[in-house]
Amino acid sequence: MLADLLRLAADGTVPTRIAATRPLSKAAEAYQEAEAAPGSDGRWLLVP
Repeated sequence: MLADLLRLAADGTVPTRIAATRPLSKAAEAYQEAEAAPGSDGRWLLVP
């Protein structure tokens, strides 16, 4: 089931909303930013 959801997200069938992208090394700062913006539309993505 998870594989199906990932496939649907990857091909654009299920849209994903990303509010911001930050490096994993800046996770603490990203958390603080996210807390300061409670109405942000989408998820915060941490990348390696």
